[in-house]
Amino acid sequence: MTIDNFLYELENSKPLSLETIDFVQNDREIGKLLVNHFKENKNRDLALKLLEKFSKIRNQPYPNNYDIGSEALMLSAYILGLHQNIEDCLKIWNTKTIDFDTFCGFDIQLVVFAGVNRTIDYLKTINSDESQDALKYIEECKISGDFEDIENYFSENHSPWFV
Repeated sequence: MTIDNFLYELENSKPLSLETIDFVQNDREIGKLLVNHFKENKNRDLALKLLEKFSKIRNQPYPNNYDIGSEALMLSAYILGLHQNIEDCLKIWNTKTIDFDTFCGFDIQLVVFAGVNRTIDYLKTINSDESQDALKYIEECKISGDFEDIENYFSENHSPWFV
């Protein structure tokens, strides 16, 4: 499979094939290729579709025919975050909180892709349980120092560990 095949399947088919899911999870270069593709070809709708499809697979009752790991979910969240739409922070938060394993294994830094203070300010304007949960958790992470190296996390010269 190639990245072009992956993107075609993402755009045009209902569920992702097992081959495609394996490709994303097992090919160590796919993350770099996808990140570079989305940096060069901004397409928020496709990035959102990627996160939504991966999250839907993760939300399926276990056991199922396949699963999406936290690394693939983080990759899709990182790609969506590259588009810098602050309202996507809650979509990424919802992905982080799919289950206990994603809550523990999914980097909180991905939720604050637009900046810690900007994300906090945005979440304060949303009146929902999920936004208040995200706000509380992000404020606790800020106090504990989880965001001290946030500039490096999203630096052009650095890729997160899962890419």
